[in-house]
Amino acid sequence: DASAALRICPTHSKSYHRRSVARLSLGKLRGALLDVYAAEASCDTDALRKDIEIQRCKCEKALVDAATRAPRRNVMITVV
Repeated sequence: DASAALRICPTHSKSYHRRSVARLSLGKLRGALLDVYAAEASCDTDALRKDIEIQRCKCEKALVDAATRAPRRNVMITVV
């Protein structure tokens, strides 16, 4: 629904915020963070700005957590 609303009004910050919340809950972390940045850029009310800031912190924390949980591989490097 948020994507449909953004097709009608591409600068609606509340729609970006809602789509970010949905993407974060689905595990689409990069898309959620991009939506938060777009919401911050188009936000015009202080009440929504606080919610967007909280959402940005959640998205950034989720990305950091995902990066630290990612499997690591040891790769042999041979200089020829």
